[in-house]
Amino acid sequence: MLSCREVTEQASDYLESTLPWQQRLGIRLHLFLCRHCRRYLRQLRAVTIAFRQMPRPEIPEEVMDKQIDRLRAYFLQPEDGIKKMD
Repeated sequence: MLSCREVTEQASDYLESTLPWQQRLGIRLHLFLCRHCRRYLRQLRAVTIAFRQMPRPEIPEEVMDKQIDRLRAYFLQPEDGIKKMD
Protein backbone atom coordinates (compact mmCIF):
# COMPACT_ATOMS: atom_id res chain seq x y z
CA MET A 1 0.00 0.00 0.00
CA LEU A 2 1.15 3.52 -0.79
CA SER A 3 2.32 5.82 1.97
CA CYS A 4 0.83 9.27 2.52
CA ARG A 5 4.04 10.78 1.15
CA GLU A 6 3.76 8.76 -2.07
CA VAL A 7 0.13 9.82 -2.48
CA THR A 8 0.94 13.50 -2.01
CA GLU A 9 3.83 13.23 -4.47
CA GLN A 10 1.50 11.78 -7.12
CA ALA A 11 -1.58 13.85 -6.22
CA SER A 12 -1.33 16.31 -9.12
CA ASP A 13 -0.86 13.54 -11.66
CA TYR A 14 -3.76 11.66 -10.10
CA LEU A 15 -6.05 14.67 -10.42
CA GLU A 16 -4.93 15.23 -14.01
CA SER A 17 -5.56 11.54 -14.79
CA THR A 18 -2.06 11.05 -16.17
CA LEU A 19 -1.15 8.04 -14.02
CA PRO A 20 -1.36 4.44 -15.21
CA TRP A 21 -4.38 2.57 -13.89
CA GLN A 22 -2.29 0.55 -11.41
CA GLN A 23 -1.07 3.71 -9.69
CA ARG A 24 -4.54 5.23 -9.76
CA LEU A 25 -5.91 2.10 -8.15
CA GLY A 26 -3.21 2.24 -5.45
CA ILE A 27 -4.08 5.84 -4.68
CA ARG A 28 -7.80 5.08 -4.59
CA LEU A 29 -7.17 2.26 -2.12
CA HIS A 30 -5.09 4.57 0.03
CA LEU A 31 -7.77 7.30 -0.12
CA PHE A 32 -10.38 4.78 0.96
CA LEU A 33 -8.40 4.19 4.14
CA CYS A 34 -6.81 7.61 4.84
CA ARG A 35 -9.03 10.57 5.66
CA HIS A 36 -6.03 12.94 5.80
CA CYS A 37 -5.07 12.25 2.19
CA ARG A 38 -8.74 12.46 1.13
CA ARG A 39 -8.85 15.94 2.70
CA TYR A 40 -5.54 16.87 1.04
CA LEU A 41 -6.79 15.84 -2.40
CA ARG A 42 -10.08 17.66 -1.87
CA GLN A 43 -8.17 20.84 -1.01
CA LEU A 44 -5.76 20.42 -3.92
CA ARG A 45 -8.69 19.91 -6.29
CA ALA A 46 -10.42 23.06 -4.95
CA VAL A 47 -7.26 25.15 -5.36
CA THR A 48 -6.76 23.84 -8.89
CA ILE A 49 -10.32 24.71 -9.85
CA ALA A 50 -10.00 28.18 -8.28
CA PHE A 51 -6.80 28.90 -10.23
CA ARG A 52 -8.38 27.77 -13.49
CA GLN A 53 -11.29 30.14 -12.94
CA MET A 54 -9.06 33.15 -12.33
CA PRO A 55 -8.71 35.51 -15.28
CA ARG A 56 -5.35 35.40 -17.00
CA PRO A 57 -3.50 38.68 -16.91
CA GLU A 58 -2.89 40.31 -20.26
CA ILE A 59 0.75 41.13 -20.78
CA PRO A 60 1.53 43.81 -23.35
CA GLU A 61 3.67 42.57 -26.21
CA GLU A 62 6.42 45.10 -25.45
CA VAL A 63 6.74 43.83 -21.88
CA MET A 64 6.81 40.23 -23.08
CA ASP A 65 9.51 41.00 -25.66
CA LYS A 66 11.59 42.80 -23.04
CA GLN A 67 11.35 39.84 -20.66
CA ILE A 68 12.33 37.40 -23.41
CA ASP A 69 15.36 39.55 -24.22
CA ARG A 70 16.35 39.57 -20.55
CA LEU A 71 16.06 35.78 -20.35
CA ARG A 72 18.14 35.38 -23.50
CA ALA A 73 20.78 37.72 -22.12
CA TYR A 74 20.84 35.79 -18.86
CA PHE A 75 21.00 32.26 -20.27
CA LEU A 76 23.16 32.89 -23.31
CA GLN A 77 26.75 33.89 -23.01
CA PRO A 78 28.41 34.97 -26.26
CA GLU A 79 31.79 33.39 -25.57
CA ASP A 80 30.88 29.87 -24.40
CA GLY A 81 27.26 29.20 -25.33
CA ILE A 82 24.43 28.44 -22.95
CA LYS A 83 24.79 29.31 -19.30
CA LYS A 84 23.83 26.49 -16.96
CA MET A 85 21.19 27.11 -14.32
CA ASP A 86 22.35 27.05 -10.70
